[in-house]
Amino acid sequence: MTIKIQQINILSLVKFLTVLNAGMGFLIGLVVSALALTGSDEESFMGLGAWAILVLPVINAVFGSVSAVVLGYGYNLCASVFGGIEIETDQEPEALKLRAISV
Repeated sequence: MTIKIQQINILSLVKFLTVLNAGMGFLIGLVVSALALTGSDEESFMGLGAWAILVLPVINAVFGSVSAVVLGYGYNLCASVFGGIEIETDQEPEALKLRAISV
């Protein structure tokens, strides 16, 4: 069975990508903070220190939410013009089964 994604809920995409990017920012902040604590020769790490754990998740979350809005609107525009992404599945979704029974 083929399912076509014709439109993406932008608010749902924003929430998902904001949390995902904040988590990635936290992991990157841990690495940058660890490099700063080890006394790395890189001067750029020395100024951040433990602040990287707090600052990088916020920065990544902001950029993630902005990129989610742009990507969501872009996908919805392209899907309305060219058609959505088609996904091939083995099973019929429950919503389609219920709709077919009630008709």
